[in-house]
Amino acid sequence: MWTIALGLLVLAKIAVSAPTDNVYLGCFKDEINRDLPYKAYEQNGNNTPSLCIETCAEAGYMYAAVTKGHKCFCGNSYGRYGSVAETECSMKCPGDRTQMCGAFLRLNIYKTSLAENPCGFTMSSDVSSPNVTHEFPIQTLRAFLVNTNDVPDYAAFLECCPNGPISVVADLSAFGCMSDLQGSSPYIGIQHGPPIKDESLCDTPEMTRQGPIRFLLTVRSPKEPITPWSVRFECAAE
Repeated sequence: MWTIALGLLVLAKIAVSAPTDNVYLGCFKDEINRDLPYKAYEQNGNNTPSLCIETCAEAGYMYAAVTKGHKCFCGNSYGRYGSVAETECSMKCPGDRTQMCGAFLRLNIYKTSLAENPCGFTMSSDVSSPNVTHEFPIQTLRAFLVNTNDVPDYAAFLECCPNGPISVVADLSAFGCMSDLQGSSPYIGIQHGPPIKDESLCDTPEMTRQGPIRFLLTVRSPKEPITPWSVRFECAAE
């Protein structure tokens, strides 16, 4: 049977050396209701700002925050609890002890490469919110269907790019996809329009379409492990 997961994927590489780098934004206060809500990883003994920045950028986020030494959070806004003195971000990074990685409820926040072009959003397998799963008796494939209207960043994207066209760039280097929905072949594609059209990102990983983007679908055999993928959508209008 197919397992159709209708849910929210959010969507999402910069080297940094010190807080004087121009991607560094400062030391900020955090709360239990996180300033940057998407957890990239909880415990990482190699944590550094550059690792966190890269992870958040690949997951589709404009900002990255290191905290409590070994944690990394991502988001598309920051600073709702205000900034604090640099001395309050006092925990050294386990991956590079010459750098600071926040403290308890303190964040060292950085821009990712996506902050340079905020009119865009990313769907990816890296970071997701809880999903609701529905089963349909069709055949032995597992599908993950994502409606762009369920992605918070999509509404903001439509405001800054109301008429398109939209640049679509898929990173499928580790996905191992095939072009068609054949048996256990991994597949990923989008639906856009009007006129409504389905297109395989396996066939064309980079394209420019008028939009809007309606759905993203991945399909594979239930016996196969989930493999990483990400798709970045940006406004291509001049």
